[in-house]
Amino acid sequence: MITIKDIAEIAGVSIGTVDRVLHNRGRVSTTTKASILSIVKEKGYRKNIVASQLSNNKRTVFAVIMPLPHQNDYFWDLIKEGIETGKEKLGFFKIDLQYFFYDRFDKHSYEIEFKKAIAIHADGFLIAPVVADQAIKYKSLIREDQKVVLINSDLPNFSRISHIGQNSYDSGRTAAKLMSQIIEESGTIAVIEVEPEDYHINIRARGFKEYIRKNTDSTVKTYMLPVENHLAEYEKTVEKMTYENRDLIGLFVPNSSVHYFAEMLKDIKIIGYDLVEANTRMLESGNIDFLLNQQPAKQGELALESLFKNIVLVEDVKEFQFLPIEIICRENLESYKLGGKNE
Repeated sequence: MITIKDIAEIAGVSIGTVDRVLHNRGRVSTTTKASILSIVKEKGYRKNIVASQLSNNKRTVFAVIMPLPHQNDYFWDLIKEGIETGKEKLGFFKIDLQYFFYDRFDKHSYEIEFKKAIAIHADGFLIAPVVADQAIKYKSLIREDQKVVLINSDLPNFSRISHIGQNSYDSGRTAAKLMSQIIEESGTIAVIEVEPEDYHINIRARGFKEYIRKNTDSTVKTYMLPVENHLAEYEKTVEKMTYENRDLIGLFVPNSSVHYFAEMLKDIKIIGYDLVEANTRMLESGNIDFLLNQQPAKQGELALESLFKNIVLVEDVKEFQFLPIEIICRENLESYKLGGKNE
């Protein structure tokens, strides 16, 4: 790759002049600057990022805006672990992560934490926009020169360099395909949706319902996930579900809350998401038939890596980075946890 010295020789100027143009400092004539930038573009010069990091004390600041780690059965804690793993791998570089945790069931909490994040003047943002309407409402506070990567959930018309997660619609259809294979007769299949609005969760539910309606003779009925994770609220939902549907044969829960239902419902097929501890127990006992795993730790690590590449290394990253839709059942759970070891 061409060096600063090579550029100076081609342009017929000093190395110092080239350095001033590349770092946009000092006075250089318009003609000379244009000539040097033309050579850079043609020859493909790339700044030595490592040397640059060593030569100055500037830290790259990333703001992480996400739900409280314990929410959704510690699903978000796994995302955070992945982000920290990514930071550790980039340990040579001066990355400063600042976390802003909001209560996903409190819209005002999102506003407070988001505005705190804006106030630190971060170079970039990692955002899990679970509270979709609030994320859209305040997105204009992000400057044009600040880069954003969305984690786990994507939002339409939200300016971001990349979205890390699963294809929500395809994920829902995959769950429906599994359900159609394990139900033994037609009946009612209950589908859980979420309030307040969680865009990607409800996209999963839509994919599931459309597939079932098109490919089976079963009826699909929608029920809302309790806003608070209180057992009494889940009990009310289950009572309503079983009372209204004497022919209930299946349940699809498009997030990690599936274990609450699995503990109370018997003799129906259940499909949900995420290998959190409570769900794993229900899968092992046979109360849950399938879990679709989202690789939350991998999401966090890849999100940080993508933001770093774009801001620090000045590299383009893929707009959509969909992780594989992993299907876990009781029969392959142990081998999955062993990482494929034949034991």
